[in-house]
Amino acid sequence: MHTRRSLRLGVVLVLALVGGLLATACGARPQSAQAPMKVRIGYNKTWTTPFLLIAKNQGAFQKQGVDVDWIEFQAPPQAIEALAAGSVDMAISPVPNFVTAFEKGVDMRMVMHLSGWSEPTSTYFVRTDSDINSVKDLKGKKIGVNNYGGNFDLYLRYILEQNGLDPKNDVQILEVPIPAVFQALDSKQIDAGVVPALFVPRAEATMPGKLKPLFTYRDIPGIGQRPQFNQLVLDVSTSFLKNDRPAAKAFLKAILDTQSWAYSHVQDAANIWAAEAGIPALAEMPDPFGPDTKGKIDVPALELDIQLVNQFGYSKSKPAPAAFLDQSLVDEINAGK
Repeated sequence: MHTRRSLRLGVVLVLALVGGLLATACGARPQSAQAPMKVRIGYNKTWTTPFLLIAKNQGAFQKQGVDVDWIEFQAPPQAIEALAAGSVDMAISPVPNFVTAFEKGVDMRMVMHLSGWSEPTSTYFVRTDSDINSVKDLKGKKIGVNNYGGNFDLYLRYILEQNGLDPKNDVQILEVPIPAVFQALDSKQIDAGVVPALFVPRAEATMPGKLKPLFTYRDIPGIGQRPQFNQLVLDVSTSFLKNDRPAAKAFLKAILDTQSWAYSHVQDAANIWAAEAGIPALAEMPDPFGPDTKGKIDVPALELDIQLVNQFGYSKSKPAPAAFLDQSLVDEINAGK
């Protein structure tokens, strides 16, 4: 009787021990297999964001535990509108579009530099058979930009003014999507049109012998002579930055790690960018990435853009960068924290 009771007690103890081990194992499983962090971003593969697109192609975000929802928009203002509506957590934009949206109350922060100089850089084209040989010759002409209030539009107005032309009265500025610029030039719907760096190599392939560059960003006084400028930046919803900071940091780290790799493997990186953007000629660019900014926004260049946004009537005020600039995540990542 005593032996049977001891046997039953031994079985109970063994089962309890096994159950405890199973419970421990089951309890540990969620911790070792956490659900991926989520980020929704408004972007377009035709925008000049090489390191973002290379990271996307290489699966860098997944390696950081981030599941990215890629939502395409035709123009940056649409991506910012989606951010304001809560449809995306992040958006890509030129500085001018950010400044005008911020003034209107969009609760977001500028957190990272995505692209600056490259060679070639953004270029304003005209037809070779036109009578346009200088900026002054644009008087009375139609000029296409991808959206009002962006870099293309702002810098166009600036160089027109520098050459004695009134942007409001001496030319007609029209919105033309980037992929449609060459066609609009060919059909004479516009007399001049601007495309970003990644489209410049396509000009000759698209319209052989029919296009010539009128000027580039390098020719714009006060901008072309700068060692750096902020072509495109990353905007993040303030609430997402506060409530999902680990996801935001992991997303930025994937880009910065990719950027570091790209500068050590320029040709390989350019090939990947060309493949992801669907533009093979990108692989032939002499200097696809420009200086290594390590994701840091150039503050003096930022201040110049703020001034121009106000000067050309797109904003009523000139906010100080400190009101919206948050580079703490980039600083932490660069410091290895």
